[in-house]
Amino acid sequence: MRQRTTTIHEMIEFVTVPDQIGYDVLAFNEIDSQLWDIPDFFRRHLRDLLLGQAVNELNPKLVLLRFPQLSTTPLQLVVSYSKKRYPTSDAVRQDSIVQSMSGADLLDSVKTLAQLRKRTFDIKFETVFGLTQSRFESDPTLNEFKEFGLQFSKEALSNLLGGIGYYYGSVQIKKGKGKYSDEPAGLFTGSPSRSRFPRGFLWDEGFHLMLTCQWSRLLCMDILSHWFNTMKPNGWIPREQIRGAEAESTVPADFLVQDPKLANPPSMMFPMKYLVEQATKNGGDAKVAAFLNRVFSRWVLWYEWFFRSQENPSLPNTFSWRGRTSDENMPSGLDDYPRAFHVNEGYEIHLDLQSWMVEFSSFMSSFATLAGNSTRATAYASNALSIKDQLQSKLYNGNSGLYCDYVGLQWEPKVMGNGALAEPIEWRTDSACGKSFESSLKQAARCNQPYSNDGVRNMARCCKYSQCSIDDKCDCPTCTLDISIDDDYSVQKLNQYSVHVGIVNFFPVMFGLIDDTTQAQQSLRTLADEGQMLSNSGLRSLSKKDQFYLYRSNYWRGAVWVNVNFLVLRGLFKNYLGVDSLLQPPIDITQIGTPSTINTGLELYNTIRQRLVSTVYKNWLMDGKHVFWEQYNDQTRLGQMTHPFNGWTSLILLVVAQTYGN
Repeated sequence: MRQRTTTIHEMIEFVTVPDQIGYDVLAFNEIDSQLWDIPDFFRRHLRDLLLGQAVNELNPKLVLLRFPQLSTTPLQLVVSYSKKRYPTSDAVRQDSIVQSMSGADLLDSVKTLAQLRKRTFDIKFETVFGLTQSRFESDPTLNEFKEFGLQFSKEALSNLLGGIGYYYGSVQIKKGKGKYSDEPAGLFTGSPSRSRFPRGFLWDEGFHLMLTCQWSRLLCMDILSHWFNTMKPNGWIPREQIRGAEAESTVPADFLVQDPKLANPPSMMFPMKYLVEQATKNGGDAKVAAFLNRVFSRWVLWYEWFFRSQENPSLPNTFSWRGRTSDENMPSGLDDYPRAFHVNEGYEIHLDLQSWMVEFSSFMSSFATLAGNSTRATAYASNALSIKDQLQSKLYNGNSGLYCDYVGLQWEPKVMGNGALAEPIEWRTDSACGKSFESSLKQAARCNQPYSNDGVRNMARCCKYSQCSIDDKCDCPTCTLDISIDDDYSVQKLNQYSVHVGIVNFFPVMFGLIDDTTQAQQSLRTLADEGQMLSNSGLRSLSKKDQFYLYRSNYWRGAVWVNVNFLVLRGLFKNYLGVDSLLQPPIDITQIGTPSTINTGLELYNTIRQRLVSTVYKNWLMDGKHVFWEQYNDQTRLGQMTHPFNGWTSLILLVVAQTYGN
């Protein structure tokens, strides 16, 4: 059976092969701004959809097929859509591919074209990423995944590319105590998850483009151009771009407004490094070189904005994320990863941002060299050295043997039962207390939160019926009376490093910034410790010994994230594989139930790589659903949070291929 809807403007045709079931075509001309809201559409048109006749509105934006009954046989459907605009119906019929051949021939033609496209994709995939079936069979790490590993890798890429979309609208921007909307603009970008996060994220996109750039330079440059066209005159780029009604509908109102003081990691330099390389090797790519020349001034402005907005005024060449709170640091991209309770803005030095700025400065030096600006190239190279010197002299904690955030005045830490240092945070932010509610110290929560949190001073707190209240009598049988930690003079404040151990401590490993072998040895020993960072799923985001491990919000507090695992693997692969006996004495680990040891940087790299790929692969394979997840549980190895999530989780393809770039 054939049926089509035509207008003098455009043509949409449908054909089922063979003629097995009838259907109606319903073509609606919906307003663009409402087109995305399918539930609302069905509410407004429910009667027509169920009981009405075929609909053929002019210029249809939404076309539905209505089937009168379910079919027990598979339905084969060919859809033909022509973007041309036609002056007459006769002209439409002349272009009809549905009328040009029989249904069976048409289906055969479509299948042949699909096979050709698939073969073209396969050849390009092998050329770009160097992955073949024989490689899965010969590589000791990949052999475990030889049955479906190649398909798994291809789907990681194709799903990422399928997440690219175009969004149009304004971004809401904070101004004083209010807000305003900037000029409507388009953004062509990838997305972490089209169903859950249909919008652009600045630091996510840098990771997305590490794959996209290798697959298509033109596509990559188009996306980069859109992002840098959203830059404001002072160099700020909104870190989360929620453009249009559809994107706004998925975001709580409190998160819609973007603060022009807040940064995001400059991960966009990763794809740019690839493009700079392509512009210079083997005679160079002229289109890439022209693109780089066009955007160089924008990158200079963005780089200088980081110095103006995130550099500490009292200590040049040190940096801290503006906008962090006691509980969160959203600009860092690591959200609820713990830093320190007291915020000393402008006086803290954040290890991750300090590391990003070394890498950013080094990249800008190479970019300026390509642009023919030797003065800037020299200045940026000098900045990289100065920022690295500050990192090595200010952020290495000799007591722990790790690089850490410097967080200024904080309460003197406590030692927990597992030997780890912890902040003396004995209360909960939800006012719950008592034996049934643990604090982050894994003990019964008390009502001794600091006065500065609730504005009530000089009054003791009463833990009354599992809730904190202001009641100095506290006369119920099970009540406990607590004084604020601000009034506990046995607790002192000290200038100190962050006591927390997690993925932040290893940013110098990611970017190859540890030159001292002893320091590198201690960092890698901690990464290899299954009681701290190493899990059966990959590297944890927070040490298993930390007081906030899996506590409350539990987003970046222990789960395994592919993007930071990728960065650690990249750092090990590029900088720390060749050091023998790096981990003396060897660290005992348990891998697939068999005791083993890690003695070198290469063994650590292979262990993390195998566990990470295995975790993502087995979740993808589970129940035949082929799903990639936002993060993975460090204990069960199961995917969790958002799915499908083919944002930076697709970096697993580069881990499989060991394609880490410059």
